[in-house]
Amino acid sequence: MLSQAGSFISKSPASVIEKDEIPASGNKHDFFSLAPYRWPDPDKPNGLPYINIDGRLNPEVFSIPDKKNMDDMVYRVKILSLAYYLTENPEYASKAAELIRVWFLNNSTAMNPNMQYAEVVRGEDNNNGTMRGILHGKYLPEVIGAIRLIQHSPSWSEQDQQGMERWFSRYLDWLLYSDHGKEERRGNNNHATWYGVQVSAIALFLNRTHFAKSILQDAKNLIEQHIDPNGSLRREIVRKNSLDYSVFELLGLFRLANLGEKYGIDLWNHKTSKGASMETALDYLLPSLLGNETWPHSQIKLTDRKNMIDLSCRAAIHYRNQSYIQACKSTGTKEINPAFSHPP
Repeated sequence: MLSQAGSFISKSPASVIEKDEIPASGNKHDFFSLAPYRWPDPDKPNGLPYINIDGRLNPEVFSIPDKKNMDDMVYRVKILSLAYYLTENPEYASKAAELIRVWFLNNSTAMNPNMQYAEVVRGEDNNNGTMRGILHGKYLPEVIGAIRLIQHSPSWSEQDQQGMERWFSRYLDWLLYSDHGKEERRGNNNHATWYGVQVSAIALFLNRTHFAKSILQDAKNLIEQHIDPNGSLRREIVRKNSLDYSVFELLGLFRLANLGEKYGIDLWNHKTSKGASMETALDYLLPSLLGNETWPHSQIKLTDRKNMIDLSCRAAIHYRNQSYIQACKSTGTKEINPAFSHPP
């Protein structure tokens, strides 16, 4: 981690205004990206509108750098802030603060606090954007965690703190009250779960406890709606990369459970009317994640190891179950053989 943090010191800060193509708003400060699984329609002369091919990533998405730049920024800020917390080396805090200011606070480079134009589809009417791309903000709460680690360093000022509180307050209002935000909250898959992670974490940061508690109480309904009695994630097992999406969905529920602890809301042990829980979902996934059983659904690419490690180690920390502790150790070192999943 310290090696990574050291390598980030020399990296130039990324900004949302670096893209050449701009969204329908005409404003480079609006986050902009393309829907990843949309491809030109071979039956149309101009290929428009693009059609969905689930699980097959169109490399055209990389022509617009906003998503990669934001993901890189979040990761670097996270590593740098942890490095500062562990070493008190002011260089790490200074660089983390610089990356945050360029992405969120500087007037000439800052991102507008919305995801209105994320994951648009070529050929569709994108003047009003789409709700699909709200998922791109799923890791923004990690910036909040980083701020907590550097906020008492000489590199972080009261002006910085107030600026970030204003940014997240505006973003939270957009999530809560925009048509896209309301639609995302009503979703029936991982989108609704990660929407809840964003809203509850940001509301906690801003001391808007009413919204945080409301979302976290609603998470009990997500468990009811998303997890079948056998532990399968019913909205995710139909995807082409269903193991990845099942891990991703359950990881979102785990993060909600971590947040729920702050308000005495126990999601870790909540059981549905049919006896399903996050633990039964984990038990459904683990044999395939560890390569002990064949995954009984479609998975057309190698499993995402980062999410797999995150999921199993959060389970080990919370449940203190020896099998989960062993899974945490194993997923961190083991290559997952693609033969352990079904072809498309």
